[in-house]
Parts: sequence; C-alpha cells; structure tokens
Amino acid sequence: MARAVHPAKSKTPEGIEGEMRSFGREQAIHEVHRPPFEEEGVYEPGANVREVAKGAVAGAIAGLAAGWVMVEFQKIWSKVEKAAGQRDSESKNLEEHGVPEHRAKNLDEQHDQPDDATIKTAEAITGLFGHRLTREEKKIAGPAVHYAFAVGSGVMYGAAAELAPQASSGFGSAFGAALFLVADEIAVPAFGLSPNVQGVPLSKHVYGFASHLVYGVATEALRRPIRKALG
Repeated sequence: MARAVHPAKSKTPEGIEGEMRSFGREQAIHEVHRPPFEEEGVYEPGANVREVAKGAVAGAIAGLAAGWVMVEFQKIWSKVEKAAGQRDSESKNLEEHGVPEHRAKNLDEQHDQPDDATIKTAEAITGLFGHRLTREEKKIAGPAVHYAFAVGSGVMYGAAAELAPQASSGFGSAFGAALFLVADEIAVPAFGLSPNVQGVPLSKHVYGFASHLVYGVATEALRRPIRKALG
C-alpha cells in the first residue's frame, strides 16, 4: 500500500523564504536578515555620550598634568642650550612666568625679552576690558592661558580617542604633532601673536615640535590609566 503523505509537508511554500526552505537554503535566509534588517540591540552599539564624556574628563585631567610636563621639559631644554652656549640667558617666560616658550613678538615694558604668545593672548583678553597687564599679573595670566589651553586640548583628545581610536596613534605623538602644526605653525602667527613661520629660526621650529610631542605622549600616558579608573 502507498505511504500516506502528511498534509502539512505537502503544502506548497509561499514566497521567496518558502522556496528557499524547500531547497534546504535556511542559512541563506539568515543572511538576508543581516544589518540593517535585524532588530535593534543585536549588535554592540558604538561609543555613547557617557563614554565620550568619560574620555573628555580623562583627557582634561591628563592634559592639565601634561601641560606641566611640557614646562619642565622646556626648562631642561633651556638649561642644555645655555650649557652648550646656544642661549645667552635664562628664559623669562620659563623661569619667571612659568609657561612654555611660544614664539614671542613684541617686547614688554622692560624691553628685556619678548613676551610669550600665551601672555599676549591674556593681554588681548584683558584689553577687551580696557586693562593692561602689569608685570606681576603676567605671572598669573600667562600660566592661566597655557593650562587652559592644555586642558582644552586634552578634552578634545580624550573625546576623540573614544570616537576614533586612531586619534591616539603613536601613543599620543600624532596628537602632539597635529597640535604643533595647528597651534604654533598656523593659529599663533595668524592671530598676530608671533612672527610668520618664515621669520622663525629652524631651531625654534624643532624646539616647538619636540615640546608638543612631549605634551602629546604625556597626555596619552596619563589618559589611559585615568580612563580605565573611570570605568
């Protein structure tokens, strides 16, 4: 006697999925439903706002500390240059004001050494309120601008590292090099805070580049453990 055929199994499949099942192509069905067709939450989402905020906080703290490291590095550089006979005197900006040397433009009221670009920035800000910085005020205003910039740069770096890990390439050295190019080579001369690039000796370019590399590497070295501690 002929074997009875189960009605459910003799049913003609409907649509493309039914045809694929009839030919044993169930795996292909799953391939059709890959992103963006699968339901939300199946795949791990990218960095969210909270993670970016944590990265920014870690970058801010690291940037502040790296700003100090940069100052100490430049003090050592200055002493080496003086010992080698390449510098006539100690730097007023480093020794007196406690900020890294950026390219100076105009002499201060004592005409003994050009003011640092950070001090010039502070003078431009206070000038909006009709106030001219005294020698004592420069000792506070210069470092304030320097460390504010260090923190701000650290915030951007920390956030960028969360969104694109490539931002921390070279253990922060790529960040330091980019900061040197944008700040020292473009922005500072553009705002009239220093001579044009062509008017700056090569040694100053090397000095600035090395200083920003130190800042970038120090920022990354500190950002990683801080970010890990934030969870």
